[in-house]
Amino acid sequence: MAITHSSDSTPSTNVAAASQPQRLEVANLQAFYGPARALAGVDLTIEAGDSLGLIGNNGAGKTTLLRVLAGLHQKANGTCTYGGANLLGKKPDQAALLGVGLVRDGGRVFENLSILDHLRLAGRLGKRRGRPVDEVEKTLETFPLLASRGIQTKAGYLSGGQRQVLNLAMAMVSGATCVLLDEPSAGLAESTAEAVFNIIRELAERGITMLIAEQDVRWLQTLTKRVAELEMGRIVGYSEL
Repeated sequence: MAITHSSDSTPSTNVAAASQPQRLEVANLQAFYGPARALAGVDLTIEAGDSLGLIGNNGAGKTTLLRVLAGLHQKANGTCTYGGANLLGKKPDQAALLGVGLVRDGGRVFENLSILDHLRLAGRLGKRRGRPVDEVEKTLETFPLLASRGIQTKAGYLSGGQRQVLNLAMAMVSGATCVLLDEPSAGLAESTAEAVFNIIRELAERGITMLIAEQDVRWLQTLTKRVAELEMGRIVGYSEL
């Protein structure tokens, strides 16, 4: 699924949902696939409610970094905290309960579930995070592209752009306070990418802490003032937009 969800099991007592956006901090993060090192000492900080763009070629380590933060890649060491709570080694459901949501590239969905089913799943996570959840109708007002398809439409019938919009709608309904976006423009037509980034801008305006991995820096220009460049698993520099 495009956004990480918690399971129905009782959360660990040391995992508490962040009710407000928090500071995301990464220090000396290394990650491995077998003996191969994908991240080689990444350091970055995003203040609460701020956004950071992350650019780099394929294979630079962008997706691995996001997967480590979301609990999807466990073979890593270093320091990763959100609001002071340790993320490193957390399972995906634990990271989600801390307020972290990952929107993967490619608009991944459960093809046999409807738009409404997806939003209800996200709403369940929002309740477990202890945050107020928007009504489905109110959410669909924000996303006319989804409403026009009908809430009972199965996600398998949605276009790539519509699937990405659905993933973003789920992030909003779930009450995520830190959203990690993995190349949201990938594979989208220009006009569709513009619609998707308009929604991301709305998330940014809500003050959500955001890390946005992209190859095309122009999409980041209205979202963030700062971009980090990742090369061969290392941050090699920052640019002001």
